Formats: sequence, C-alpha cells, structure tokens
Amino acid sequence: MEAHVKEIKTVNKEDVINEIKASHGTVYALYTDKLTCGDNVTDIQHLMEVRIFNENGEKKLSRYSLKEDFICRVADDEYFRQKLENENDSLENRTLEDIQYLDRDKTMSCGRNYRSMGGGEYTLPDEGYNKIHIRNYIDYDNNGIAYISDFRIVELLKECESVG
Repeated sequence: MEAHVKEIKTVNKEDVINEIKASHGTVYALYTDKLTCGDNVTDIQHLMEVRIFNENGEKKLSRYSLKEDFICRVADDEYFRQKLENENDSLENRTLEDIQYLDRDKTMSCGRNYRSMGGGEYTLPDEGYNKIHIRNYIDYDNNGIAYISDFRIVELLKECESVG
C-alpha cells in the first residue's frame, strides 16, 4: 500500500451511501452516463466512481464494472505527513501540485451546468469554476526512479483563486 493511503477496503453497493455520508467534502460522482460534482449521490446502480475531497484528503470509491463491489481508497495528507517525518522526508518532496483548466465551452455553459468542448455535460457545486487543483503522489521504484503512484482532487478553483 502506498504511503499516502490510510485505508483500502471493499465496500458493497448497499454501503456506498453510508460511506459517502460519513465523509466530509465536495462530492465528485462519475456515472455510466454523466458526471456531477457537489450533488447528492442517489443512483448507485449506474455509479462507477465517487470522490469525496477536501484540502486534507480524499475518499475514492470505484469499480471496474457495474456487477462488482467498490474499492475504497482513503488518501490522508496528515497521515502521509506523519509517515514522512519518520523517514526524514516532507510532503512537499513527495507530492506534485497541478492546476488544470476544466474543459468547458463558455458559450454553452451557464450557472452550475457546464458543457465540454466535445459536447459532454457536467454539473459543479457552484458557478464560476474553471480550474481543478490536483495533488499527485510521488513514489520511487526499486531503482530509485520517481513516479506518480496516485493522485487526488484537492479543490475546484474559480478564475481569481490560486493555490496557497
């Protein structure tokens, strides 16, 4: 298990809603036919992935097919920071911050409803978001070569906001 991962477990479909309710943060939900962010998850039947994120961590529940249970991965930066202190390392050395623009057609997006340049539609928790802050986790292989082992969503950003 990667050093930034506090917990990994299997969650059956019936318990997904309880896992989401027990978490604090913004909800990103990817279904077989849509993407929503900030809305309540109710359609477990078509849910493929859900990420509940905040500035301190992320709980990700995902599955590869509709017939499978979900795998729950909890990334916790404070947990990671404590592990790194024991190794005389720091979170800043083992993460790579990335800011990406959201794919949106400004002429077809309004309010919380966005349309991508390719025509796909998605919903965000508020209007005015145009960037996403991603934290990449860095590990090292047996030869000491760094690679990105995982990533998580940290926050959604509006035009005037920056990572601080």
